[in-house]
Amino acid sequence: MGAAVLTTPPVWKSIFFAGWLVFLFAFAVLGTGVTAQLDPDARRRLFTLRNATSAALYLGLTVVAGGVLSVDRTGGMVLLALVAITNYFLTGRGDEELIPLTRLHARITRRVAFRVIAIVSATMALVLFFSLSRPEPDQQNANFSFAMGTFLAAGAASLKVHSRARKLCTQINAQARSLIQALDSLTTATADQVSSHMNSARHEWHRLSQLLENRIETGLPLHGTALLPASNRRCLEGMVNMALVDTPQGTLFLSQARAELHLLVRVCARRIDTTL
Repeated sequence: MGAAVLTTPPVWKSIFFAGWLVFLFAFAVLGTGVTAQLDPDARRRLFTLRNATSAALYLGLTVVAGGVLSVDRTGGMVLLALVAITNYFLTGRGDEELIPLTRLHARITRRVAFRVIAIVSATMALVLFFSLSRPEPDQQNANFSFAMGTFLAAGAASLKVHSRARKLCTQINAQARSLIQALDSLTTATADQVSSHMNSARHEWHRLSQLLENRIETGLPLHGTALLPASNRRCLEGMVNMALVDTPQGTLFLSQARAELHLLVRVCARRIDTTL
């Protein structure tokens, strides 16, 4: 009876870990290829459900890790390490579906929050690992110094994530305004000025496009989420190109591009920090 009681928790934890990883992998990675043949509306709804479920499960796993930590330091350490690792599966190509720009602020907030959770979880798991591996009384001072240094580094890394998101939004806000001004100048350009103004507008779009491709959480291209999904970038690029071709003969496409750019400006304005 005693042996059964001792072996049950590790088996339960193993099943929980394996089930979580398999579900997250299938939801976040395989879902992209499996749903490739669905119509756009069904595909969009499925990816929205997937993203919401993944976020809920990630937050749920974080809460469970905190709860387990209060009764089992080893189990809590393993769960916290799992929280940090699964952050990798929540970023990348699976989140490249077209989104309304009104949801961009929530997208940035979610990615920043998840990355901070991963940093804190990894730090706590590392500190617990060292404290459990060196339990001798004469090691406690060293353990404390290591923990303080690690927590300070985690705090600096978390602030870096917030700073990166604010800096990107500040630069995008300014660059989108510059592109709007460049597009507006086409409407008043004379025949001999059109080519020069068009080249200027293309240059402004190129700079904005580069900013929109930057990752929110990290500068590493293989482990991060683009500030704006690829579908949105292609859509916005099409609007700008049509506006360049149509203006100054017409202003329909210019109006559409300006409306989208103004929405991007308003969303990013909520995170402006010109002191960076």
